[in-house]
Amino acid sequence: MTLAFSSLEQCKRAYAIGCAYKTDDYNQSAVSDWATRCARNHVADLKQLRKFDRTHMFELLSDLPSLYPGGGTWLERRLDDIEAGRARCTVAVSWNGSIVGATIETPKGRRTTKLSTIFVDKRFRRIGIGTSLLRCCRQRWIQTELDEVVMTVNSARLSELLPSAKAIGFHLAATERSRYGVDRHEAILKWQPSSIGG
Repeated sequence: MTLAFSSLEQCKRAYAIGCAYKTDDYNQSAVSDWATRCARNHVADLKQLRKFDRTHMFELLSDLPSLYPGGGTWLERRLDDIEAGRARCTVAVSWNGSIVGATIETPKGRRTTKLSTIFVDKRFRRIGIGTSLLRCCRQRWIQTELDEVVMTVNSARLSELLPSAKAIGFHLAATERSRYGVDRHEAILKWQPSSIGG
């Protein structure tokens, strides 16, 4: 059955109904899926990270320490840099204020930056949030006349990200073998204003 919602209020009610079915696994699952599909239609408010969003960022990126050695400490430092204006973070926010996606950019010189992080909550993938975040970044890169943006990606996750990255002009430049341990390779992607689609 396809469900359509004509307003944000309907979406919020669907979410509330989903929360009310916690004792019935079958209904909870069905209504939760229903509410999630509805909520997806009300995501894509992109904004700059605010100081009080820090806890939400840790929740969103809770897998980081398992993916990268020292990932938790790295995120702490990067959020400090964002608050101090030494890095930039753009977040995608759902209708209820939850952060469901984020990019973190770190300058690496006057006209080069590293896209350190792009991440979307698993429940909100494949609906264009990552692409919207990347397009927002690309617009800023063009406006600030950057010469190059570098992004590294765990090779095991490259297939998930590559279509969106290519769509805004990234190309696969190299692979760094065993960067974070045996068989944990990192793909290196680069963007330049002259890139196709960039």
